[in-house]
Amino acid sequence: TIVNGTCPSSFDEVNIIVDGLNVPTGFSPNGDNKNDLFVIPGIDRLLNEVVIFNRWGIELYNAVNYQNDWNGNSNDGTILPDDTYFYVIKLIGFSEEYSGYVVIKRWEKDF
Repeated sequence: TIVNGTCPSSFDEVNIIVDGLNVPTGFSPNGDNKNDLFVIPGIDRLLNEVVIFNRWGIELYNAVNYQNDWNGNSNDGTILPDDTYFYVIKLIGFSEEYSGYVVIKRWEKDF
């Protein structure tokens, strides 16, 4: 709604179409403050659920309304080893689901 002095207020509706997520395929949570978190641009603005599995399908991490804060640890705090993990991302209110893989590589800080 827009109000401008003595002019009558005016309003309009805007539909926002999400044209897919750009999900990274890796990150390096080694504590050097560079690429330490699994960041999915824009996901923090949408109602969502992010689930991470290992190669055997065991759920290791789950977050409802994920806020780009996964640091490569499981939900119980276990530091996950360098490996390939798999994700499922659900956007609440949207029919599509995203799935794929993410690689954790904890590069040495002294590299």
